[in-house]
Parts: sequence; structure tokens; C-alpha cells
Amino acid sequence: VEAPLIRATVLRRECGTGPFDTSWLNLDCCGLLCASITYMLHAYGSFAVVCVALPPLMGRPVAAPADALPFVRYRMGAAGLTLCLVYLAASALAVISHFRAMTTNPGAVPPDAKPMATPQEKDYADLLSARE
Repeated sequence: VEAPLIRATVLRRECGTGPFDTSWLNLDCCGLLCASITYMLHAYGSFAVVCVALPPLMGRPVAAPADALPFVRYRMGAAGLTLCLVYLAASALAVISHFRAMTTNPGAVPPDAKPMATPQEKDYADLLSARE
């Protein structure tokens, strides 16, 4: 009597740490809290540099209330705006890099992966195909 054929079903989730999950993401509270704090710090850092620190350094004063934020009291020229754009681009790349590192598992090998052929195996395969 033959044993019945057993079929394996693969659970594919959107996010998780399993080999068949669509996106790799460890859903633990501490990691997600730290990632959220990191993104908030990036946002605050961008605000502080672009709206508070750079205008007095790279801008010229304009008439505004004394209690206004520096980006209202100073008008930045082309050099200041260029520096702001460069800083914001670098900050955005840092956030993207952090997100990509957080959602990828660099050490994971898919379960259906096959090892690459060594140079000797390639030479042997070429020899066999040449004989045919």
C-alpha cells in the first residue's frame, strides 16, 4: 500500500521573517519604536538645519517680527538654497538607506536557490556540449 501524497502549502505573508514572505521585516515593538524615533530625529534634524541653522549663516536679514523663526527673518540666496537642497538630498538618502537596511535580510538564501557552477564544472559542461 502506497502512502498518500502529502502536499506542502507555503504561507506567504506580506511582511515577516520567513523564507517565503514578500518583504523581510521583523515586527518587534522595540525595533519599530527605534526606527520611528530614528525617522523623527531625521525630520527634526532636517528642520533644524534648513529652517534654524542655515538662514542666519547664508541669508540676509529682512523685516520680520523679532520672535519669528530664522527662516522668516532671513532671505537666503542661491548658495543657501543650494546648500539646503544638498543637505535635504543627503538626509533623504540616509532615510532611504536605513529603510532598505531595515527591510532586507542580507544573509538570507531563498530555499529554492541552487549553487552557482564552479569554473571546473563550467568547463566540463562546455566539454560535454561540444561532444554533442
